[in-house]
Amino acid sequence: MPLKITCERKNKHEGSLLYNNKKIKCLFGFSGIGVKQREGDGITPKGVYSFTNVFYRADRTTMH
Repeated sequence: MPLKITCERKNKHEGSLLYNNKKIKCLFGFSGIGVKQREGDGITPKGVYSFTNVFYRADRTTMH
């Protein structure tokens, strides 16, 4: 199933992840999404990636 991640316009480091018609809040680097220049620049690299791990707090989600 496709996974879509978008960045909110009002705040460049907050966004949402859309999966199976469910919207989940997510966070990016403090400089938002873009072309990575160097380590520590705060940019979350733009691209298509596969998830290997997902971290979450069970007490903060209704997804099971």
